[in-house]
Amino acid sequence: MLWMLALTQALLAVLFLFPERHSTPISMWIGMLCALLAIFYFVSIAYYLRHRTEFAANPAKPIFYTAKTMLWIVAFALVIVAVCTVLLLFVWRS
Repeated sequence: MLWMLALTQALLAVLFLFPERHSTPISMWIGMLCALLAIFYFVSIAYYLRHRTEFAANPAKPIFYTAKTMLWIVAFALVIVAVCTVLLLFVWRS
């Protein structure tokens, strides 16, 4: 299911971000949102593939995150949003 969601979001991002597809000014923002969701889905797939043996070995044991891990996750997400914003504002217009 994650593969289908990731590929669908990636396709939507490509369709909305191509210049000839811009029927409205909001379509670029929709494309950026689709791209962020696609990145989220692909990272989820990578996380699942990385930890699938742990999930199989300990299905009832939850994974606890430390404050440091959460800080890295939030920082990584903010970097992705910042890069996409810079690309949209400066690179995409040129």
